Amino acid sequence: MKVFDLHCDTLSELRYAEKAGAPKSFAENDLHIDLQKLKKGDYMLQCFAAFVNLGDKTPGADPLVTALEEIDVFKRIMEKYPEEIAPVYRPSDIRKNAAEGKISGMLTIEEGGCCKGSLGVLRRLYELGVRMMTLTWNHENELASPNVVPGGGGDIWPCAPNTETGLKEKGFEFLAEMERLHLIADVSHLSDKGFWDIVEHSTRPFAASHSNCRALAPHCRNLTDEMIRALADKGGLVGLNYCSGFLDHQPEEKQHPGGGAGNAQIHGQQRSRWQRGELVGFPHGGKKPVAADEAIPQREGVFLVDFQPGERRAQQHQPAQHRQNGPQRLGFALGHTWPPPFRLLCSSASRAYQR
Repeated sequence: MKVFDLHCDTLSELRYAEKAGAPKSFAENDLHIDLQKLKKGDYMLQCFAAFVNLGDKTPGADPLVTALEEIDVFKRIMEKYPEEIAPVYRPSDIRKNAAEGKISGMLTIEEGGCCKGSLGVLRRLYELGVRMMTLTWNHENELASPNVVPGGGGDIWPCAPNTETGLKEKGFEFLAEMERLHLIADVSHLSDKGFWDIVEHSTRPFAASHSNCRALAPHCRNLTDEMIRALADKGGLVGLNYCSGFLDHQPEEKQHPGGGAGNAQIHGQQRSRWQRGELVGFPHGGKKPVAADEAIPQREGVFLVDFQPGERRAQQHQPAQHRQNGPQRLGFALGHTWPPPFRLLCSSASRAYQR
């Protein structure tokens, strides 16, 4: 079963390692993602985020330089392993890469503030291959407000959602330009108000690359039932988030004393998957897993993961007519039609502690 993963922090981790004088190989390393893990997991598409922390206190730190250096890491990976992984600029590239036995890599940005409010910078980042971008990470910027502010008190668990401030004037300008470019808007990390601003003003499908169900794990980084329904109605994409604090109703330190992994993480993923299914029309109502080849009538556009120990399963949940003829939603968001040749999995992000 082919895997789509909408988010990882591999580029920033590789950059950190280089800066520390202890570079890691993308071929095989101790991170969540490397080439061998992608092969073993049968990945079709991995989205690689250029992550920027606007609160970086490193002397001389510049958000745009950070983004460009991580994009450089991505470019070097693509150049070093051309027979095994190749970049994606349009949906047809995914089909082409798959036909050639290659994994696809899509470049994204996590923190629109790296653009410093410049539409010209946004356009140049698109030229470099960026095809999805969050308007914020966990800091206020020129575009919008986030839900989580580090150091704000209870920034990990619990945290109150920001329902007061969303997209700013420049943020609406960026949204319009991103849609013109067919660069997907990613609402993960965005405030609740910002999410609804996107719903109201977007004309194309958008994504939440690494967010779960707030009804099951009441972290403000997760999506409410109403948000999930609205995103589905817009034809959007959702990628689950494996950060344990976003998976359960227990604070992270209660889930895994001493930092060890536990069953709450797995059970949270399963419950989150079933909850999403119920919200967007799973016929089985979350009572049992669905076979990989089972036809599932569901609202187009929401991709789900069924994760169990030692096993990954998922479906591409679209009406039959869209699976055969209409624009597959990632393709539609990018501005092309792409009837996929396979039933695909949209996997989730494996995240660091407060990301």
